Amino acid sequence: MIKQDIYEKELAKLEEIFKDVEEPKRCLVEGLIQDAAFLFAENHILKDAISQTGMVKTHPQHQISRSLLRQENNTSETSIVMPWLLRRLTEFFLKISLILMMN
Repeated sequence: MIKQDIYEKELAKLEEIFKDVEEPKRCLVEGLIQDAAFLFAENHILKDAISQTGMVKTHPQHQISRSLLRQENNTSETSIVMPWLLRRLTEFFLKISLILMMN
């Protein structure tokens, strides 16, 4: 599966979750929803790369020479951002739910 397909599938799933939220309020978090879908797709591709090559690259002629793959650092950064982003979306969803219950 290519990254664009993964992104579109995740974006559709998130849009389905937020479809009942009023349009003006949903516009406030539209960027966060797109970011969450992008990070999900990016993380999926990085996981595939790491599962194929591992996190450590070893020089074929000099087994002692090792270096971390760039993907490992990106996965770590994505893993830090995703919970923050999901927490923000959840907080927004809870606030909208409370507002709707009060009305």
